[in-house]
Amino acid sequence: TPYAGAEAFDAEQTYRVVRSRQGWLLPTRALVQQINALADNVNAQLIVLDPAFPLGLCGPGLNRPYALVGHGAEYVIPAKIPPVKQMLARTTRSAAGLIASGEYVAKPMRALANSPEIPMAVIPPGVDVDRFKPLEEYEKQRVRKKWGVADGTTLVVGVSRLVPRKGFDRVIKAATKVDGIEVLIAGKGRETKRLAKLIETTRSPSRLLGSVDDADLPDLYGAADIFAMPCHDRWFGLEQEGYGIVFVEAAAAGVPSIAGMSGGSEEAVIDGETGLIVRGNASVNDVAAVMRKLQDAKLRNRLGEAGRQRATEALSYDTLAHQLQKFLNSILGEL
Repeated sequence: TPYAGAEAFDAEQTYRVVRSRQGWLLPTRALVQQINALADNVNAQLIVLDPAFPLGLCGPGLNRPYALVGHGAEYVIPAKIPPVKQMLARTTRSAAGLIASGEYVAKPMRALANSPEIPMAVIPPGVDVDRFKPLEEYEKQRVRKKWGVADGTTLVVGVSRLVPRKGFDRVIKAATKVDGIEVLIAGKGRETKRLAKLIETTRSPSRLLGSVDDADLPDLYGAADIFAMPCHDRWFGLEQEGYGIVFVEAAAAGVPSIAGMSGGSEEAVIDGETGLIVRGNASVNDVAAVMRKLQDAKLRNRLGEAGRQRATEALSYDTLAHQLQKFLNSILGEL
C-alpha cells in the first residue's frame, strides 16, 4: 500500500515495487485481477500473500499456487469467529505452503490447515544486527546526556505504540517503587494522555519522548540498561502481543528485556536467558521486583550478551532470508 515517501524508497530498490491504490489490501475482485496480471507479467510460479487475513482470502481466486504468511492476530482472532473461521480455513487448506512468524501463530494455522501435507516453516521477525548493536561506554554516556538522563541511574527504555496491552502504565508505577530508576518511553498512541497524567500524579521518574526519529532508535536502545514492555492479554485473550520485534531489537543492542507473558512474547524473549518474563497478570509489584533484580549489573550483562548472540546467530535478516528462500524453493520443487 502507498505511504508518504514511498516513491523515493521504491526508486532505491534493486527490485520492482508495485503499489496498490487501496489504503487497505482487501480481498476484492479487482485486487485478485491485479495480482493475477502481475503474476502473468513476471511469469511467477508462486504467489506469497502477507498477511494471511484479510489479504490471504484472495488465494482461492488466484491462477497460481500461493503461500500464506501468518503473524498472530489474523489467525488467533478470526479463528474465534465462525463465519470468518470458515473462510480462513478454506484459504489455508488450499495453500501450497504456510509461513508462521512463531509457534504462537503456527498452532492455529496448523489447526485450520488440518493437513500434515501442507508444508510449514516457522520464521520469526528478524533484526538488522549491524544497525542495532551494543554501544561502547562512552557512546552510552553521550546518548544519556542527550536525553538528560542523570548519572548513576539504571535506565529503563520502552519503545512501542502506546496502547493498553503494552503495559507501560505498570512500568511507570513500578518505577516509583524502585530506587535509582529512570524510565524513557518512545512512541505515540491513544494512551499518551493517560500515561502523561499518570506520570504527573504518581511523580514517577518517567518521561514520554513521543515519536523518536528512526535514526535515533539504535542509540536509544543501546543507551539503556533494561528494555521494558510488560505486555499482557486483554479482552479474554482476543488482544495479545503477536511477537514483539522491539524485544529482538533490544537484544541485538545487548540489552536484556522485561516482557509480559502474552501471545508470542515468550518466543521473542527467552526467560532467564535473554531477559525476564513477568508471569501471571504482570502486576505493578511484579514489574518492580524484576526491575530490582535487573539492577544487578552482572545479571544484566549475562542476559544482554546472550541476547546479542541469539540475535546475530539466529535472528539476523541474512539468516532468516536464507531460511525463507530454502523453504520457498522446497515448495517450488513440489509444484
